[in-house]
Amino acid sequence: MGDTQNGFSVREFIVERDDSRRLVHFWYRTESATGFTSTITLRLRHFWSRLTENRGDGALVRVSTVLAKGDRDGSLGRGRLLSFDQAIEAALDEHWPQSNVEDMAAKLTTSPISG
Repeated sequence: MGDTQNGFSVREFIVERDDSRRLVHFWYRTESATGFTSTITLRLRHFWSRLTENRGDGALVRVSTVLAKGDRDGSLGRGRLLSFDQAIEAALDEHWPQSNVEDMAAKLTTSPISG
C-alpha cells in the first residue's frame, strides 16, 4: 500500500491477539529517502550513503492503531493511521540529521595531509 502522489509506501498488516486487533504500518527511512518497504532497497541506500557521504544511518518506522470491533477490513483505522504516518514523517524530517555536502568538501580540502 502506498501514497502514490508522494511516492511514499508503507507495509500494512493486521495483528490479532485474543479479542484485540491492531492495524500496523511500517516503512524504512534513511538520510536520503523515506517511505520504502524493501529491505534490499534499504541495503542499497546504506551502501551508497557509506560510499558517497560516509553515512549509514537509517530507521524502521512502525506505528499502529487499535481497530474497533466493527472495522473488519481496517478501513476506519487506515485513515487515522495514514494521517499519523504523515505527521510522524514531518516530525522526523525536522529532527533527522542532514549532511551538508559543501561543509564536508571544505573540511576535506582544508585538512592537512599527514604523511
